[in-house]
Amino acid sequence: MGLPGALALAVNFGALPLGFVIGLYMHKKESAIKKQEDTLATIIGEWVTNARLLRFLSWEALMRHRVAAHIRKLIVESTKEMAAAQVSFGISISWWLVPIVTLIWANSVWPANESLVALFATVWMLNHITLYLRWLPNIFTDYALASACVERLNKLIRHRDIFDELLPVWTRSVANARPVRIHLNNVCFAYDDGPEVQSNLYLTLNLGEHTSLIDRVGAGKSTLLRLLCAEIKPTSGTIQVEFDNDVIADMWHENIYRRLRETIGYMPQEAYLSNTTLAINVALETEPEDKDVLPAIRLAELDADIEHWRSGVQEEVGETGVNLSGGQKQRVNLARALYSGRQFLVLDDPLSAVDTETEEVLMGNLLQVSGFLLCSRVN
Repeated sequence: MGLPGALALAVNFGALPLGFVIGLYMHKKESAIKKQEDTLATIIGEWVTNARLLRFLSWEALMRHRVAAHIRKLIVESTKEMAAAQVSFGISISWWLVPIVTLIWANSVWPANESLVALFATVWMLNHITLYLRWLPNIFTDYALASACVERLNKLIRHRDIFDELLPVWTRSVANARPVRIHLNNVCFAYDDGPEVQSNLYLTLNLGEHTSLIDRVGAGKSTLLRLLCAEIKPTSGTIQVEFDNDVIADMWHENIYRRLRETIGYMPQEAYLSNTTLAINVALETEPEDKDVLPAIRLAELDADIEHWRSGVQEEVGETGVNLSGGQKQRVNLARALYSGRQFLVLDDPLSAVDTETEEVLMGNLLQVSGFLLCSRVN
């Protein structure tokens, strides 16, 4: 059909870039929807966990306002995405008509003097081509929605707290060696672009000894413990691990890092507690035996508490440990470190939430451990 046929064919393929643009728009909207869903889940989780406290502080109205604002944004973004999806669907089922209309219009403007048979043959050919192209806009939009979800997963997988950037394996094996010392050489550390928390630190820590680290609040004690446990990397300087087979190597070599982590039990300042039983929270195993967790529970001075619980170590601690007091949460955290059976324990302020009598008993129990580094505030 000459020029009219070529123009109609070009219009026929015009659905593809249009579908691609709609797909990009839906990808953007889906990312915005997921962001609002994540924010809502966080806010509602905080609200449910601290419902009594928020009611006492008269902050319920504020929480309702925050939730309503994010729900409003979620509805707006979802409506925009759905509208784009309907446009894409409309294009996929009706676009076949557009090139035919274009062909008839172009033929009236630029007569090709073709027979009626040629006209209908061209219409048939255009319709046949469209049959295979009509679902491509939907494929673009489906891919856009899926890619937005994949991007979220990639952000999680590549998060710096999940992925450890390790140096190559050190030349000498430490598979059966035991770490005996950690050497900090001119170590500095700063969080992101903030001021340095640790500056030009030189320290040698003997892992077989009982060591206490005492300083004021905000002095960087917790940061130092995280550096020693290979939880975070120093901004500058080096941290070396010395083993009993005379190997001294940078902590962040893969085999050095893994061997050190196998021998150190770490108790952070804030306890992570899951909405499950006390036994599982201590053992971090699916079905721990009561007899296995009880020794650690006794050392953490929790046995007197569980005597008053109907289910004992199988008692549910609630979301984030809501059924436990501050002191009980701290002692569950300590029991977890003790249960690990590691040769050396790093304990971040383990006695701040217990009374004086319990503190003395706990210190006596901790002295039974072969070696530990205990961090505490100035009292």
